[in-house]
Amino acid sequence: MNQIVFSEYVNIITTFCMFGKSELLRFIFGMHDEERRSYLDRDQWEGLIIIMMKHEEVPHNKKHWNKEYDEFATTIGKKGSGEPEMFFEDFQKMCTTYPMIVFAMFRLQEKMRQKHLGERFWIDQRQMFVDARARLKVRRK
Repeated sequence: MNQIVFSEYVNIITTFCMFGKSELLRFIFGMHDEERRSYLDRDQWEGLIIIMMKHEEVPHNKKHWNKEYDEFATTIGKKGSGEPEMFFEDFQKMCTTYPMIVFAMFRLQEKMRQKHLGERFWIDQRQMFVDARARLKVRRK
């Protein structure tokens, strides 16, 4: 049986609770971009939808989400003849239009924040972190 030690648990909670919206979206995107190609193909997209929408009461059929994938994904290749690929920017747009896709992860983060020191604590910590980076003139990559 796999177990984690307390320090690993604290690291997981701290990292997840400190995520802002864009970091949490990037985390979700990265979980499904297993090959680290910086885009999701149709199979990875379908896997993401199955996992993220599994317990949601919002109807989600494969045909609908594949149509949306085609709408939001970027087509690469000679004159757009290649297979569509969903880059992170496309994924962000999709999540803005259909926030229910990632609602479960934001709900999980909210519950984790509430159970571990309270939501206000994490919001304040994140703001202190952002302010410290600004004072140090640290740029994000």
